[in-house]
Amino acid sequence: MTAPTISVRRIDYTVDSNNPQALDSSARHLGVVLGLCSEADAQAAKVTRCKQGITNKLLKVSLPSGNKYLMRVYGHGTSTLIDRDAEVRNMAYLASHGLAPPLHARFNNGLVYGFVKGTAAHPDALAHPQVWPAIAKHLAEWHSLPLPSPSSPSNDGAQAPPPASQLFVTLDRWLGMVTQAAQARDGPTATQFEGIALADLGAERDRLFATLPASPLTFNHNDLLSGNVILQHDQAHADLDAIDLSGDANEVDPSDTPDALASVVSAKFIDYEYGALGPAAFDVANHWCEWAGFECEYWRYPATETQRAWLTTYLTALNKEAKPPTVAEVDTWVEHVKEYTPASHFFWILWALVQATVSDIDFDYAGYARLRWSELKRWCEARCRRPSRISSSRIRP
Repeated sequence: MTAPTISVRRIDYTVDSNNPQALDSSARHLGVVLGLCSEADAQAAKVTRCKQGITNKLLKVSLPSGNKYLMRVYGHGTSTLIDRDAEVRNMAYLASHGLAPPLHARFNNGLVYGFVKGTAAHPDALAHPQVWPAIAKHLAEWHSLPLPSPSSPSNDGAQAPPPASQLFVTLDRWLGMVTQAAQARDGPTATQFEGIALADLGAERDRLFATLPASPLTFNHNDLLSGNVILQHDQAHADLDAIDLSGDANEVDPSDTPDALASVVSAKFIDYEYGALGPAAFDVANHWCEWAGFECEYWRYPATETQRAWLTTYLTALNKEAKPPTVAEVDTWVEHVKEYTPASHFFWILWALVQATVSDIDFDYAGYARLRWSELKRWCEARCRRPSRISSSRIRP
């Protein structure tokens, strides 16, 4: 499949992300400019700040008509990590298959796009027996997509290369950024960054490259934390899909009750900025790691029985419900996802170390990197196929 033709409106407009009033007024203004609402409806709209993310700023605009749209403002320095043109291609690709909302426009430091009906999951919800099957089935939808490929041959007339995993392309680029940041801070002979030895990072990259098993090449989300999972409810609880929270940290979310979670019938995914071709087992491992939340409570990682049930649901959906997987198939997937789990930690360790140098958001990125580094080391000591070469002296939080 060739990449979809992309025609997205561009607006020469920059949002002041550090000014709450400017965020509010910009969200309203862009809706008028794009013809999503009238000036009167924009002024009457309810604008709420969504708080799930720790990099971008996301505002939801709820119009008097009941229609909604989102304005996302990129976090400071995040375009260092993320290819924003690729993000737009991802959204067009996913929207062409009904897996993403319409992208209304790009502005200088963000996007305006459609709203996905439902409520964002909380970390605890990911383990709920009504929720995880919905997530597994929807991930199977993603992983069933035909792979996008370049739409034209190269300049020299040669055929475009076939679709390929971007996992190590991303890891190597981010590892280079971490090395550069360390050298910029401590000089060309720098040996560590934020308490983690550069040599240990390089050794872990090489270990992963040498030992990760083959896994089907799929279009991966790569960031399935709870806030990027939208839960949709049965008809009796349809009002939950339309609630507007104020954004107050102390507000009780009615969608996070046992009764509400028991009414979940489907899940959708949002935020596609890390989407890319990669090993399917990595996407699953990455999601399971997110059961721990930002607090890195890894005792929440799914138990073996849950892993098997989750993968059985996923593989059955991947087979279009034609037949359930065999015990041997599930066994293989369980082992492969376990082997990709340290790759997920490594991915977000590098991400956090880069964020520590560029982000202006009040989040302890370096501390987060060290927490995941400690978990990677613990995991490898217990499970990795070859002894980890990471020195224990470098994992102090």
